[in-house]
Amino acid sequence: MDYVVHAAALKQVPACEYNPMEAVKTNINGAMNIVDAALDCGVKRVVALSTDKAVNPINLYGGTKLVSDKLFIAANAYAGAKMSAFPSCVTAMLQEAADRLFRSSVIW
Repeated sequence: MDYVVHAAALKQVPACEYNPMEAVKTNINGAMNIVDAALDCGVKRVVALSTDKAVNPINLYGGTKLVSDKLFIAANAYAGAKMSAFPSCVTAMLQEAADRLFRSSVIW
């Protein structure tokens, strides 16, 4: 396998606050599982989707996504020359770019 896109997360803020253990298992342990599996299998590149809520988090969801992002960033050091990168991509930025592309391609 050459590429993995990691988009799984428990992302409803109320659900994370109500069940913090599940938020940690899904958002943090799940990210670690992806990193470990990618390193073990020699995946060339893993792209992790994140959120703007991970910057200065004010709730558990943002906190778990911040830790997840840091795990993916730290994985670059473990990957060495085996793997090109573990980038993290913020979905809000993707949505903004997609909206601009859509608006520019619509024929009026």
